Amino acid sequence: MYKYGFRFAAIGILAGIVNLPVSAYADGADSEFITEFLNSPSVYSRYQRTYRPAYNQPLASNKTPTNISTVRSQPLPPEPLVALKQTNLKAATQMGTYATAVYQQLTGASGGALRVLPNHRKEIIRFYKTRDFKPLWVGEYGMAARTRHLLSLLSKAGEEGLRAQDYLPASLVDFNDQADNLAGSPESLARLETELTVAALEYSHHISAGRVKPIRISKLHTLKAKPVSARKVLTNLQSTLRPDTYLTSLQPMIPQYRYLKKALAKYRGQADDNRTIHISAGALIRPGEYDDRLELIAKRLEQLGLYSFEAPETVNNSDGYENEAITDRSQELAYDANLVTAIKDLQAQSGLRRDGIIGNNTLVALNGQSSGEKIAKIILSLERLRWLPQDLKSKYIFINQAFYETWMMQDGEEIYRSDVIVGKSIHQTAVFNDEMEKVVLNPRWYVPRSIIYNEMMPKLSYNPYYLEDQGYEVRDIKGRQVNSTAINWSQFGEKNIPYNVIQPPGPKNALGRVKFLFPNQHAIYMHDTPARSLFKKDNRALSHGCVRVQKPMKFAEIILKTEGWTPARIAAAIASGKNQTVFLSKKIPVYLGYYTAWADNDGNVRLKDDVYGRDRVLNQALEQNYKARPAREYALND
Repeated sequence: MYKYGFRFAAIGILAGIVNLPVSAYADGADSEFITEFLNSPSVYSRYQRTYRPAYNQPLASNKTPTNISTVRSQPLPPEPLVALKQTNLKAATQMGTYATAVYQQLTGASGGALRVLPNHRKEIIRFYKTRDFKPLWVGEYGMAARTRHLLSLLSKAGEEGLRAQDYLPASLVDFNDQADNLAGSPESLARLETELTVAALEYSHHISAGRVKPIRISKLHTLKAKPVSARKVLTNLQSTLRPDTYLTSLQPMIPQYRYLKKALAKYRGQADDNRTIHISAGALIRPGEYDDRLELIAKRLEQLGLYSFEAPETVNNSDGYENEAITDRSQELAYDANLVTAIKDLQAQSGLRRDGIIGNNTLVALNGQSSGEKIAKIILSLERLRWLPQDLKSKYIFINQAFYETWMMQDGEEIYRSDVIVGKSIHQTAVFNDEMEKVVLNPRWYVPRSIIYNEMMPKLSYNPYYLEDQGYEVRDIKGRQVNSTAINWSQFGEKNIPYNVIQPPGPKNALGRVKFLFPNQHAIYMHDTPARSLFKKDNRALSHGCVRVQKPMKFAEIILKTEGWTPARIAAAIASGKNQTVFLSKKIPVYLGYYTAWADNDGNVRLKDDVYGRDRVLNQALEQNYKARPAREYALND
């Protein structure tokens, strides 16, 4: 007891006085799933041979996941580029003039070599070997017809949130260049040939999997963006006269990608407004109230196309002069129903609670961001969407952490939507893809070691009966129940506590009445919560990393319907209070992402603050990529 000193004693006294359960103020749920697997003997023995290696650790380790490293202060550097050449490349038996020039280009005999990704180097050399080095894009008379289609597509890369200049071959002045000045020079045309192949391959990589590997941004970005195979791309480019059509087919299929592209075009077509209207902070403005700022608010809403503003009429006094001090407020602009509707529309567009109350978050949305700032966020969201699989399957669950929302799609239709709570900035929810495998009714909460040590043990130092009073069970690593008052808790540190503290199912359980599991290395899952009032907040980055769902019962009903469960059966199972696991016969893909810009099918975009600081690091990573442009950069001395 004495090892904790004054800090634990003070905390313990306060905690003992108010006698609050840990679950009332701490989520702590993100470690429960993996703790259950590692430290519950019956569960561990059943699954240790069948579940993933991440869960198959020694029982004695007592390890729980720790979110100690979130966003990197600087992104990891991009993958190094290598010279596109192979000096020992064997020539084909018969090669014409232009095939010979391509061969010499690839062996380095013609001078500098383009710099490319290592796997692109391998596949490009293989591609030309199978063609006996015959060019695909150029010939005796300059560029082939398919080349113009390719260049036309690359010139429009900006529409995808990419940079067209990154794909402009160094041998061309611009995308309309017909390469007339290269005609008659096999060496120059061979160089253009390889530049075009590199540009097409690089574009295919970027459009299908993004320009930045997710892991470069954060250790919590564990989804693996998979570009279309370079070999497959080259094979398809060779077999079509319309490379533009083929390459366009590689972009993400999720409708949001199209919507964000539409929004990008919309904001690029708008002149950046030099707004002179700025609304200052102040007290909350509720419907029906008066406030000096309402006239500016109305004018700003008119700028945004959400309201038609008419200034209140000026009242003259009996002398015919404008009254400068009206005591009757009837002539001032009131926060009436029409203005409330406009504010609610703005709140909906901005991802805020649509309550019509003008507070600080609504004022931030009113003061807004410039078109340039919106464009920057849209480009980052397009990049992140390219990290997803092209085919999300017919039925899937999507979570946008930045907007605190989740929804479920089936055959292109949204069948469920709910607000969610995600991890705090120091306990960020990870970005990854997985599959939901089971639903647990009346879940138990296996309290993470960090919460036992930092939040429960100080209470126990003051009140040895704290765990019993709050209804927690204590079990040793063999699963035997132990009297918590008989344990000298002060002898343990966070890493060597040999007991599990378990909160049984019930109305106060930190996980609520149901949890949804998709086993992953982050031990993150979705669950109910007894802390319902937190969903009223606009900023809902409040958990220890797991995703709390506002409408968990509806979620359970939709998921379990295909398993033969009716709402009545689910309600009865929960009412029984018994812990029960339902394994899904068909797993459901789950995509946890972070998108600070989101758009509807009309191209209207909603923006959110970068609560995790990930936009900044992604921007830095993109800047690093811009410094190495494979289609234009040569390694002269490699």
